[in-house]
Amino acid sequence: MRGNPLKIFFAVFIGLPIVATVILQLFGTVMMVSVAHQVQSGGSDADRPVKSKYKVDNVQGDRSLRAGFKALSNVSALSEDRQVSVSTQVALKDLLDPGEAKPDPDFAHVFVKARAPRLAKEECARLRKTLASECVVERATAGKAYDGLYRVSMTLNFIQRDSFGEVEQADTHSYHEIRERLPISGRTIKAMPASAGKKREALYAEAARLCSKLRASEGNCAIYHVQVSERADRKSSAVELSGHVRLSFLQKSAGF
Repeated sequence: MRGNPLKIFFAVFIGLPIVATVILQLFGTVMMVSVAHQVQSGGSDADRPVKSKYKVDNVQGDRSLRAGFKALSNVSALSEDRQVSVSTQVALKDLLDPGEAKPDPDFAHVFVKARAPRLAKEECARLRKTLASECVVERATAGKAYDGLYRVSMTLNFIQRDSFGEVEQADTHSYHEIRERLPISGRTIKAMPASAGKKREALYAEAARLCSKLRASEGNCAIYHVQVSERADRKSSAVELSGHVRLSFLQKSAGF
């Protein structure tokens, strides 16, 4: 190519960013089209039949039931669809080991985040005492809450300890879910942050008892999801606990 070398240099210098911008825009367009196609098609897993030894007549047409039925279909294995979700409030002093100094205030949030996985493992131990034969931590995060407390959120996957029960023999079954408040009285429970773990353990035990009662009534029961949350009591140093449990079971379909 003939021409002034300086002009060629500036042409290339100016042109390259423009070309790069165009390429990025094209790539972004392709990506958006790809994502849009996946959303419109319902995703790869959305329409795939749930593998189960039970034939049910009310799940494939109701996507709100699919996660629970997936969890029930293999109660003896860990499943991301079978969860305990906990949102707890902790004081910094309760996270310190014996003799451990408080962290620098500017890095206190970092300290709490680093301790969050350990708290989640301790929560798994509570589940093993009450409703789980196995428990693994899926996620544990932390952030500043209210009045010097830190919020630790965790998601745990588990295998229930009690057996699923018996399913009445039939060609077709129907899947059902029920939601119960924890505690069953509907009243919130107050506790100091350091002792809130024992209260959560009691709620897990109550969830297991509710499933046992349902199993006695319907023949089978699976604990699908437990959710427990805490919030600071604005009138004291305590926290208030409440939650719910989702239980699932199978029945013989009418007419079979």
